[in-house]
Amino acid sequence: MLRRISEYLNRDFDATTDFTVGKAIECVKENGRSVIFKFKLSDNPIEEAKRYIERTSSEITNKLLNTREGRTYDYKTVNPKEMEKQIKTWVKEFLSENPRV
Repeated sequence: MLRRISEYLNRDFDATTDFTVGKAIECVKENGRSVIFKFKLSDNPIEEAKRYIERTSSEITNKLLNTREGRTYDYKTVNPKEMEKQIKTWVKEFLSENPRV
């Protein structure tokens, strides 16, 4: 699990999820918030993740980062600065609409 967290923090643009999550973490911290990683072993991680997303989505105003429109991109054709801008915008909107998060 530590390797996976490290990949997020490295923000490799060629790996869309790593870049997106890593950039979002950076933006959250820039906005004075803390980031906590939680890890739970599971026999069925995909199904459990789906249930978690459904439950969490109903508790917050905005969509989760991994359900937002435009969350994937072709790293060969997309401008990294444009993706960074989209992620920063999403984080700011998310934090303003969910002040208790």
